[in-house]
Amino acid sequence: MPPKLRLFLALWPDAAVCQQLADHAAGWTWPPGCARYAPLDWHVTLHFIGPVPSEHVPTLAAGVHVGMEPFTLRLDQPALWHRGLAVLGASRLPPPLRQLHDRLADALRRQGVAIDTRPFRPHVTLARQAHAAQAPTAFRPVEWCAQGYVLAVSTGDRSARYQVLHRYGGS
Repeated sequence: MPPKLRLFLALWPDAAVCQQLADHAAGWTWPPGCARYAPLDWHVTLHFIGPVPSEHVPTLAAGVHVGMEPFTLRLDQPALWHRGLAVLGASRLPPPLRQLHDRLADALRRQGVAIDTRPFRPHVTLARQAHAAQAPTAFRPVEWCAQGYVLAVSTGDRSARYQVLHRYGGS
């Protein structure tokens, strides 16, 4: 049986956004033992696809190539979510991001992929097991100028959790 890859679609930060995220993360107070994400692993998940047989990846990759209008995502909401997730989220969903999310959902449905029905909450996960983390009270929001998105795979390797397989647009 061919291997299955755990795939997802995401916004992938460029070096300037990674630097902004690093500056933001430096303002948190991190508890001992929390699992902080490396800058190479920061992203905003658009859709989790799940396990896909490796031989189906080229077809899926071609099928999720949709148009998008560039937009700026303002990440301005640090929060601790359930199960100790430390995140930086957005207080506002830009209309072009909503449109991209919806177009990708339609493209995935056409390929038989089940779509998560929970409301879309764009965010970057900064750490796990961060129950006692404290977010900064004053910080500069991250301004992410998104020009494209990626198809990525979860590697299972903590030193590099994710790998980009395909880029779409100017990401």
